[in-house]
Parts: sequence; C-alpha cells; structure tokens
Amino acid sequence: MERLMIAKEEELNSTIHELQTLYFVSQEKLTKEEAEKLAAIESLTTEKNALMTVERSLASLIEYLEKALKENSSLNQKVNINGSSSF
Repeated sequence: MERLMIAKEEELNSTIHELQTLYFVSQEKLTKEEAEKLAAIESLTTEKNALMTVERSLASLIEYLEKALKENSSLNQKVNINGSSSF
C-alpha cells in the first residue's frame, strides 16, 4: 500500500513537473509573440507615417506643377498676343 502511494506521488510529481515545463514554454512563446506583434505595430506605424509624408510631398508637387502650368499658359498667351501684333 505504501509503495503504491509512493508510486502515485512520484507520478503526480512528474505530471506537475511536465505541466510546469509546459507552462513556462507557453509563457516564453506568448512573450515572444507579444514582442513580435509590438514590433509589427511599430513597423506599420513607421510605414504609415512615411506614406503620409510622401502623400504630403506629392500634394505639394502637384500644387507646384499646377502653378507652373498656369504660368506657362499665361506666358504662351502673352507670346501669342505679342507675336500676333508684331506681324
């Protein structure tokens, strides 16, 4: 009877040890996954900020191009008017 209890206690201790090991491994995996998720979020935030900067630059360039085109059109009209009157 005592041997049976000792064997059962050893079995329970072994099970406890296995569960503790599994718990610690799971905790390590969870910690790693959380770190990876935070890194991914940080990367996405950086990418989003870069995209916003590019979009602002593009908007500025479009505005500059539109002004240049208007100025070019205006100068072409002046050239056409002055060119027509000199003939």
